Amino acid sequence: MKQIGINDVELNTMHIPGYFKKWRLDVDDIVDIKKRLEVHGLRLESIYLDQSTLQNFLLGRPGGEKELDNVCHTIESMGRTSVPIFLFSLLASRAILTATHGTLPGYYPKTNGRGGSVLRAWDDDRATKDAPMGEISVETHGIA
Repeated sequence: MKQIGINDVELNTMHIPGYFKKWRLDVDDIVDIKKRLEVHGLRLESIYLDQSTLQNFLLGRPGGEKELDNVCHTIESMGRTSVPIFLFSLLASRAILTATHGTLPGYYPKTNGRGGSVLRAWDDDRATKDAPMGEISVETHGIA
């Protein structure tokens, strides 16, 4: 990557080995990541918090406070290791999508992504024609 001019790396927590075992990053975890990048002349510039990390918190489910504590711990660890940027999304709609594997009005799967990947696309016309998602609850969406 350095050969094509990349100096800084943004890392999504979903790509950090072992992250989903404890749902947080300790100072030692970040130091290890930084060392592995520095060997290749790269810097850890930012960490993006995977949406599933705060799913219970965003949906008001049990375990949400523990998730928030874990995020605070990760932010503290980033500060102690001089990682300057913390990225996250607190959109409840994304948490609902993850929890229900459903869709939101206006969004639809688009199958012509690079390498055959499936993307999510947006269409204004579709958004006005799609039925609203309605009330989100345990009964209607299995969110428990």
